[in-house]
Amino acid sequence: KDVNDDARYVISRSMYESDRIQESEVAKCNSDKINEVWVPTDFNVDSFKSSGVKSSKLFQIGEGIDMYNTWNPALYTNKSDHSVLAKLGLENTKKGWNLMSLFKFERRKNWKGLLEAYLSEFTSKDDICFFLKTHEGWEGNPETWIKDYLGKLARKKIIKSKTLPCIYLIDSMIDADELPALFAEMDGFLLPSHAEGWGLPAMEAMAMELPVAVTDWGGVTHFSSGYSERASTKDPYGRFKGGYAIKVEKLEAAFDNPSKGYWAVPSVPHMKQILRHMYEHQEEAKASGKLGRQKVLKYDRSAVAKDILRSFNEIYTEIVRPSTTGLSKSSSRASSPKSKGI
Repeated sequence: KDVNDDARYVISRSMYESDRIQESEVAKCNSDKINEVWVPTDFNVDSFKSSGVKSSKLFQIGEGIDMYNTWNPALYTNKSDHSVLAKLGLENTKKGWNLMSLFKFERRKNWKGLLEAYLSEFTSKDDICFFLKTHEGWEGNPETWIKDYLGKLARKKIIKSKTLPCIYLIDSMIDADELPALFAEMDGFLLPSHAEGWGLPAMEAMAMELPVAVTDWGGVTHFSSGYSERASTKDPYGRFKGGYAIKVEKLEAAFDNPSKGYWAVPSVPHMKQILRHMYEHQEEAKASGKLGRQKVLKYDRSAVAKDILRSFNEIYTEIVRPSTTGLSKSSSRASSPKSKGI
C-alpha cells in the first residue's frame, strides 16, 4: 500500500506462512519508505531475512489475546450455562472425549490430512467425537469438498464408511464472544496445518487449557513446541508443555508453486499416533493443557501492548525526538536479536 510521504517513521506489520516471501514483497520491505518490519515470530525473522529483507529492519513482536477476561477457562466452570453446542442443536452429541479444530477452509490448513488421520485411526467403537469448526475459504463450500474427499478415502479403503467415528461439521457462524465457550466444552485441539504465520486458534486453545496437537514447523512453534526445539524428534509423541508436536515428513512447494515458498507436510501416521495417545492418556493430556495456559500467558494482549509501547518509546527517544530538521526515511534503530520481543 502507499505510504504517506508526511510520515516521519513507518513500521510495516507483516507475516507470511511459507518459508519465504516473494521478490515483490522483499522490495517493499527494503524500500526507503519503510523503516521497520515487525513480524510475529522467529520463524518469520528467518524467512524474511533468507528471502532478502535487510536484517536491520526486522523486529519480532508477538500476537496477543485477552487471556483473563475472554480466553480464560475459569469463566466457564459451569459449562452447561454457556453451551454453544446446545445453541447449535448439538447438545447430545458429546462423547467421553471431545476433540475440535478451528480454521478457515483452505488447502493451507491441511484439512485432508486432518480428516484422514482422525477417521482412519478411530471407529464408532471409540468414545470420541470430533467437532470441525470451519467456514468457507478459497476452496468454496466445506461440506461439498469434505463429502467428496471422504468418498475417495472410502474407495481407497483408507476409511470404512459403516464404522466411522463421531464427527460433526460446524460451518455456521458463531459470534466471536462465544468461541471461548465452545473451546471450554472440548478436551483437545488439533491444528495440523501445512503452514502458519502465527496459529491463533492453537494459542486460544492453549489459553483455554486444551492440550494441542500442532505441526512441528512454522510460526505456530513460536509459542507451542519451540521454534528451534523440534519436539517431535525428541519424544515418540512430540510432547511439550501444552501438547504434542506432529512430525514433518518433508517440505513441498506451497500451492504447488515454488515461487510462493515451501511448507510442511505433517506426517499422517504420527498424527494418528498422537491422537490415539491423547485419547488413551487423557489425564496426561489434561495436565499438559494446564501447563500450556501458563506457557502462553505472556502473550496476554496487555503484555504485547507493553512490548509495542516500549518499541515506540525507543523509536521516539532515539530517532524522532533528536531530529530537528526532519527524519530521513532510511533512518532506523538497531535491529533486535530474535526473541527479544515476545
